[in-house]
Amino acid sequence: MTGNKKMVGTSKQEINQEEEVVRSIKTMFDNVPPLLPEYSIYRVPERLRNVNVEAYTPMVVSIGPYHHGKEKYKTMEYHKLRYLYSYLIRDYSMPLHHCVKLVLGLEKFAREFYAEAIFFTKEEFVKMMLVDGFFIVELIRQYHNPRLRNEFDPIFKNHWIFNAVHRDMLLLESQLPFSVLESLFTLINDSDQRFRTDGPFLDLAYGFLDHYKPTQQRRGNSVGRHLLHLSQQGFISPMQPIPRNNDEAGVKFQSYRAFIIPSATELHEAGIKFQSKEEPKRNLLVVEFIKGVLYIPPLVVDDRTESLFRNLVALEQQSHSSCFINDQRENSVNRAIGNGNQRNGGTTPVTDYVTLMDCLINTSADVALLRDHGIIHNWLGDNEEVAQLFNKLRSGITAGSTEFYFYDLFLKVNEFYKTPWHAWKAKLKRDYFNTPWASLSFVAAVFLLICTFVQALFSILQVVKN
Repeated sequence: MTGNKKMVGTSKQEINQEEEVVRSIKTMFDNVPPLLPEYSIYRVPERLRNVNVEAYTPMVVSIGPYHHGKEKYKTMEYHKLRYLYSYLIRDYSMPLHHCVKLVLGLEKFAREFYAEAIFFTKEEFVKMMLVDGFFIVELIRQYHNPRLRNEFDPIFKNHWIFNAVHRDMLLLESQLPFSVLESLFTLINDSDQRFRTDGPFLDLAYGFLDHYKPTQQRRGNSVGRHLLHLSQQGFISPMQPIPRNNDEAGVKFQSYRAFIIPSATELHEAGIKFQSKEEPKRNLLVVEFIKGVLYIPPLVVDDRTESLFRNLVALEQQSHSSCFINDQRENSVNRAIGNGNQRNGGTTPVTDYVTLMDCLINTSADVALLRDHGIIHNWLGDNEEVAQLFNKLRSGITAGSTEFYFYDLFLKVNEFYKTPWHAWKAKLKRDYFNTPWASLSFVAAVFLLICTFVQALFSILQVVKN
């Protein structure tokens, strides 16, 4: 009897263990993201991160799950809670449980934005999404509405802290779904009757991003998938046609990876001129080559340029099809109007721009040339540092685009560069017509040469006549 009781007890224990393991595995299933056609928020691949870890790492604040809970960001975690608390104690504020209910309803949707499994419980994920999302929304509201600010708030009191927070909000690994932010904004702003912020959240977000513009950007109507994607939309025009790399022989695209143009100094010596062209709504990709002149939009290079470009490139590298949220709609419009330049989801425009600048800039002399022509505004001070920045931006990049944006531009520039007459003409102008005195000396030398030739000719004719 005693032996049978022992066997029964062991059997029940084993059953309980089995059930516990089953429950644990089912819980694991809940954390596995579904296989979707595309994601929006990624980890930076190691091949890119290893080139410059700091460019992808938050300085003062963590946003989202990838850096959540790290000790170095604890101070700002308290500040996030201050933002939430200061809202909740205002008159007419929305009760906290309403905010929680909203984010709970978006929890599954938000998880699917992340390419990597997020091993947070539902409670942990919702708390993180609510606190971080509220912080972003309230920061953008306070940026536009100073009445909402606390006079002792270090973010607005210290310019460098604001810049650091702004920079951290544009890291690839620090993104929240834009639709979650927009939903939170609607809930918060509609209830905050005393400090209501006018305008749709999309316009407010673009205005917030305008705080840092390394080049002249536009404000679009496309809704980005997150703030970094929205920043990319500011660099490009949604209906801007992308050059097609298709000719009858089908050779163009096959060879573009090895297709380069000479540096700015080499092009200048070959007679190509550089000009900065600032126009309203001009964007990063509008680079033109017309009658020997290369028109390039001006670019401010400072201590935030590398981080922004690296994260934009990482976004394009990780998801070529996620770069344009309205591609399908735009392609339909283009087909309807008979425009053959339909946008292809595999394009990587910012990466292609980085390739262009990497070709043009090899040394500090190239930076100096572009700076002198108003194309580079060097706020780093050292031209060599700018040269190193662009020379390293393409490290770790793999070619995956179905279109190279500047192919036609490269073709025209190389054709001009390889024509000997242009180089001869440039050398002649540079060596003999660079100053008025040099021009007079050259004319005098030519005149003397002609006189000598005429004199010799008359002497020959005189001898023949005799």
